[in-house]
Amino acid sequence: MSRPTSISSEGPVFPAEIFAEIIGQLADLFPNDAQGHSDRKQEMKKLAVVSHTMCAIARTHIFECIELTPGDRFLDLADFFQKNPTIASAVRHIDTGCLWGMKPISMKKVISRRDIASLLELKHVKSLRTGHFTYRVPDTNTRIPFPQRLLDNYLAPTTGTSSLRHLFLMCLKEFDCNKILLVQSLESIYLHTCTFTPHKSSASSPVNTKLRLKSLVACNTTIPFALLQSCPSLEHLKIVQTRIAFSHENVNMGSQVPGSPPLLPSLKRLEFDCCGDEGINASYDTEYPQFRFLMGNAPALEELSVKVSHVLGPSLSYPNHSQLRRLNIDCSPRYVQSANQILEEPIQLLSSLQIPQLETLTLKTYIMVSTSNSEDEERLQQRMRDSAHQLGQLIGDHDRTRFPSLKSSSLVLSMGRLHKGQMTLSCEDMKREMDTTINDLVGGGRFQFTSEVNVTCTPYYRA
Repeated sequence: MSRPTSISSEGPVFPAEIFAEIIGQLADLFPNDAQGHSDRKQEMKKLAVVSHTMCAIARTHIFECIELTPGDRFLDLADFFQKNPTIASAVRHIDTGCLWGMKPISMKKVISRRDIASLLELKHVKSLRTGHFTYRVPDTNTRIPFPQRLLDNYLAPTTGTSSLRHLFLMCLKEFDCNKILLVQSLESIYLHTCTFTPHKSSASSPVNTKLRLKSLVACNTTIPFALLQSCPSLEHLKIVQTRIAFSHENVNMGSQVPGSPPLLPSLKRLEFDCCGDEGINASYDTEYPQFRFLMGNAPALEELSVKVSHVLGPSLSYPNHSQLRRLNIDCSPRYVQSANQILEEPIQLLSSLQIPQLETLTLKTYIMVSTSNSEDEERLQQRMRDSAHQLGQLIGDHDRTRFPSLKSSSLVLSMGRLHKGQMTLSCEDMKREMDTTINDLVGGGRFQFTSEVNVTCTPYYRA
């Protein structure tokens, strides 16, 4: 009678490399996000108790992503890596976010190079998430920026070259952009609420640096022009701002020599998510010409997403965008509108466009309109019918002069009504009439079209 196969103390049936491959395949099944990392770690911990062989393999996945936490666990982890260099070499991702809560007594311990050397010199780290925070020494003005020290070590290691591919920086103040320009291995950068020192060329500055960077996301951060100049391979740029995308102080933006090659020749995907400044009376691109500069220097653009609220939206008509395939527009006007103004902005925007290669068009808009008497109600109904008719004609493009290659289009139109007195046309009737008008004009089978129209009503009360 044959004995059952096992991985008992007698030794594994298969070589460790086989188990490593199987466990590696299992680890790859989990999503590459915070929940996926947590679930993968829990699964690896279960495998670690099966046998010594499984434990050694599972540990490399358990410690692939580490979070630096305050207290004794921080020092224990540094000591563990010092004694287990093989496991330390498996670390690929470091997150220092949890150190925000580090107590002064703990921070005093970690500022010693000897205590944290193993965390500063991990050789195969691909991803680093860190920010700026400091420990103020009691009764003095001395500040000790620990994460800054860790960041500097991984951007410019004391031995060899940086292995970083992905960098997430948060709340860095007056950071030197040259430190990023020296890292040739970077593929993506996420900047959240960061400021940079004014760029000044010097003998120590990188000369004609060209990064391999593919993706750059800036949230509430003015992008250094020197960084954009060094990213000819950039394919994805996303700018998210609560107020403005660029500051007036960024004077270098747009100062390229006439006739020079485009700044972003490889950019394929550009996303703007911008909320207007209350003091802006002109259109967004008029107030901030850096928007036009970026649009004009991206000839290979294939996907453009623009979300603007509380500001007059920018023009999106650029003749150099002959490769544009997907256009996503999300706009919300700044003020409550009168009956004569509804859908004015999206109609003007679509009227200005002629994009021969466009295949997908998505338009989402929210408007708030106010009526106070029967005359306003009458004007609203007439304007609503005219606007729905114009919008349907523009999206339908039956003469194929604007979007001859269009394959699919979608419209999400939400309108809120502030009314005083009796409404002559209910919200449900208005919704039905607008939806019918638009679909009748857009339909025809040339491309797939979906629409969603919502109208809500709120009585207007004056205090």
